[in-house]
Amino acid sequence: RDAQSPRFPIGPNLQIGLNWINQKTNGGTIVWHNGATGGYGAFIGFDPARNVGVVLLANRFDAPQDIAMHLLDPTLPLTPKPQPPTERIAIDVPAETLARHVGVYAMDSTPDFRMR
Repeated sequence: RDAQSPRFPIGPNLQIGLNWINQKTNGGTIVWHNGATGGYGAFIGFDPARNVGVVLLANRFDAPQDIAMHLLDPTLPLTPKPQPPTERIAIDVPAETLARHVGVYAMDSTPDFRMR
């Protein structure tokens, strides 16, 4: 609870504790944290007054946090996302070009990942 206690204002209706955001909403307060790495995203949030929470894991960097927030407070809107193009065009890349990218790559402070 101490880590989630608001310590500093960071925006309208937002305060931060120790990496936990306190967001005032129409329905009360939602406490949450999010993050992303390596093309994956995550969100955890809860409403302490109602004792409910949501965990959202996504296989994309920009996890749809609006869905989790809407589940915690239905008065919060869902944000329309742009649709990907319907037609995809394959591009041939020579094997020798791809071979130049094989190796071990560092990702900030996370473990290395390998390109094969």
